Formats: sequence, structure tokens, C-alpha cells
Amino acid sequence: MSDAACIWADEEWPIPDAPKRLDPTSGSILAKLAAISDDDDCAWMTVPDLAKRVKCSERTVQTRLLALRGVETDQERKAREAAGKPAPAVYLRLTERTYRRGTRDVPIYELMVDYDVVAKVLARRKDGRRERAEVAARPAKKARSMGATVCTHSGEADDAVCTRMGATVCTPNESHTRTGFANAHPVGARSPEGEAKAVLAACPTGLLVRTSVREIEAAIRSEVKRGVDLAAIAPAWAAYLATPKAWGASGDAMAPHNLISSGRWETFVGKASAAKGLARARTAFACAKVRAAVMAAKGEGWVVSWLDPCGWDEATRVIDPRFKERGKKLRSEAGDVLKTLGVRVEGQG
Repeated sequence: MSDAACIWADEEWPIPDAPKRLDPTSGSILAKLAAISDDDDCAWMTVPDLAKRVKCSERTVQTRLLALRGVETDQERKAREAAGKPAPAVYLRLTERTYRRGTRDVPIYELMVDYDVVAKVLARRKDGRRERAEVAARPAKKARSMGATVCTHSGEADDAVCTRMGATVCTPNESHTRTGFANAHPVGARSPEGEAKAVLAACPTGLLVRTSVREIEAAIRSEVKRGVDLAAIAPAWAAYLATPKAWGASGDAMAPHNLISSGRWETFVGKASAAKGLARARTAFACAKVRAAVMAAKGEGWVVSWLDPCGWDEATRVIDPRFKERGKKLRSEAGDVLKTLGVRVEGQG
């Protein structure tokens, strides 16, 4: 096995000047060949074996091998040249040698390893090991008081704040025994975890069954990696909840982790102040008497989630749920209360 080939194939962008990064299937095929390559960076494997290891069809493996070799049809080449796009990167080269296996000759590929990329990876790993060794060798610090902040990366005073990867908090008179890196985000109100809890707290009861803190936190961390303002996410979510027109034809709000991961939350940045004025109009059901009776039986959270978004016809005393699932919920859980009041649930539900 060629260690250099394995390091190279594991990189996200093995050829730095490639016009685009490898897709997951092509990357897996390249990694499998690198794992069995010899000292000359050459390897062979039958198409059925590759398909079995990569978990795809043989036809897909054949197509990806051609793409890794930079092979194009005349039609693809003409279209690329007409668009002014660069030639595809070459990750594999088909050698003149073959390996005889049974009754067939299996082609031997040469991996076009970029040793500059390998050198950079090894240097990066070496620097990381040196830095971790330096952190481990530093003496333990003691916090001066409850909540004192201790930085694991600098040799400054005990209350120094790490500006590189976040700081950790010690309890009084306890040695700080952390020897690795600190958390990427400080735990608190302005952390992804804190923002996720703030978003979840603002969710109506009906949305709680469709999301979780972990899903919201994962979506927020993904957005933070793009460089967005962490503090803007929770207010944008509140503004979205107060804008029913943005919910779509279903008449139901999108789950928070889906809204955040899709990037749609950015549409509502800066609209939080306007949303405060809209919130009451959205949450108040048209008939106060019916709303009060249902709230007494089911609670305010249930009313906000399931009754408030509904329409109301005073003349016929009919509730229009505007959404099939909402209609089922009203009939099954509040049907007795509504029947006592002489109210029917009709419409799309």
C-alpha cells in the first residue's frame, strides 16, 4: 500500500487546480484503489469488486473510472470548449500493463498523486502534533473565582479569553485539567446550543413533534461555518413564525431545522421588530368565546398551535382548519368541547 497515495486520495480536493471537487462515489473509488496501490502508485481491481466495495452498480463504476481518467466524448468536449470551461482533471492513468485474473485481463491504473498536496498534509499533521504536545506540557491553572475563564492556548493570566477556538470555564479552586483543544463554540446564550434552545422555546406546540434540539443545533452549526451571524438566527425564526404568508400553501410552518438548513431564515433577518406587532394578530382565533373554552380544556400552547391558524365563519359557526391534519386534530382532541358550543369543523379538514 502506498501511504502517499492514501493521503492524497483522502483529501477533499486531491488536485488543487481541478475545476470541481470529486463527487462521493468517485472519491470512494479513488480511495479504494489507493488503499491497494503499490510503491509505484499503481493498482488494479475488477469492476464487480469495486462496485461491491463502493456499494453502487457496475455501470456507475465504469462511468466514474472514465471520469477519473478525464475521458470525454466528442460531444462533451465540444460543449465544454464552446462554454470556455477548462479540461477535466486526471486522477487515474491507464497503463499498458494488465493483470491476468482467470480468463480476463484486468487493467492496471496509475494514480496521478500530487506530492505537493501530500507534503502539505504531512506538514499540517506535524504542526498539529507539536501544538497538542505544547498544550499538554503546560502546567494546570487554578480559577480565581466561580466562572473564571481559562484559556488552553495561551500562557497569559487565569482570566485570559482564548480568541482562537473558545474558552472553557472552571469551578473555584479546581485545577484545569483539560489538555486538548477547547470547544469550537463557548457554551452560553450565544452558542449554537443556546440558540437552538431559544429557537425551540419559541416553537408552537404543534412543531415540537417535528424537530429537536439536536437537529436545530446541527443546522445552526452548519450555518455558522458559512460565516453567518449566530445572534440573528433566533430573531429571524420568531419573525418567520409571525409571518403566516411565508408558510406556503399547506398553511403550516416549516420545521425550524429545515428552515435554517435551507437558508430561508436569512429572508427574515431584521424583521423581528415588525414581527412583534404581527404576533398577536396571528395567534388570536376570531371567536374569543370558542378560543377561551378550548384553552380551558387543552391549554394555551395547544390553542396557539392548532386552533389559532384556523378560519372562522360566525354566521354558520364553522371552523375551517385549512389543513387536513389540523382538522383531524381538532375533531379528535377538541371535538367534545366544540360540540358543546355548537361549533362544527369543516373545509379542507
